[in-house]
Amino acid sequence: IPTDYTVVTPNARIVDIRLLTCPSITTCYAPGQSIGDSPIFVTQDRGITWKSEVPPAGTSFGNTMACASVLTCYVAGSDRHGHSLVLVTRDGGLQWAQHHLPLGSGYGITAIACSGVESCVALAVNYGAGNGAGTTVAITSANGGRTWALRTLPPGTNELYSLACPASAECYAVGHDTDHSIYWATVLGTKNGGATWRVLWSRAGVPPPLAKGSLQAVTCTTTGACFAVGERGNGSGVIVAINSRTATWAIPPLPAGTGRLAAVACPSAPECLAAGQGVGSLGALVVAGSVSPS
Repeated sequence: IPTDYTVVTPNARIVDIRLLTCPSITTCYAPGQSIGDSPIFVTQDRGITWKSEVPPAGTSFGNTMACASVLTCYVAGSDRHGHSLVLVTRDGGLQWAQHHLPLGSGYGITAIACSGVESCVALAVNYGAGNGAGTTVAITSANGGRTWALRTLPPGTNELYSLACPASAECYAVGHDTDHSIYWATVLGTKNGGATWRVLWSRAGVPPPLAKGSLQAVTCTTTGACFAVGERGNGSGVIVAINSRTATWAIPPLPAGTGRLAAVACPSAPECLAAGQGVGSLGALVVAGSVSPS
């Protein structure tokens, strides 16, 4: 883990940066908030300098983003009426096209993932379903976000938070099912670009360490290895290594004091980094290690 850092402020008027997505070692996008507007900051020189790009009039950037290349990125957003949409750039952030989504009121985009510059999948959750649970739907686009199709998820799917697509048409989504505030970790998969989904783990088949737990984030490599992080039913952190080709999995031991994990990245799998909370007075933490599916 590097110990030398340089502090760079993208904009003197910046208030907050909510997300950072880097499709290459030189190019990164960071939706944020400045005084009076909500731009997206773009660097193409490893973060030395940043440009501030604004969304189309009457729209705003959200907190969910995916880049299919250094020039093509998709950002969840909304219009002035609060309706969900996706903003797409194909020129590195200079221009953004807005595309409305086939979603009813109350839905918000929780994840976007792309397996190519034209093919993307998104998840949207409506938290007004009652019974302490949200309702998740999937939407897919095969034409660069210009149009989106609504896809039905398996019955009982409540809240999905993260999405990863290791190969063309293949994606995995993680989250939890909810029943009166009791959680069960959930993993769904698709092999046809999100048109149909199957349950890999559910309330009935979740591994014992994840019973009454939740998965918050997932990342996959092109070799078919996926790594999901979250928390067990007792609040301690958990990492799950999944071989998407064989449907086998491994749950490695974590350092003492590891609490809920909310983010994961595997720059050189099976080497991974996971970030989240420590138990008690440990505060925020990052755990690093190597783990492979069974």
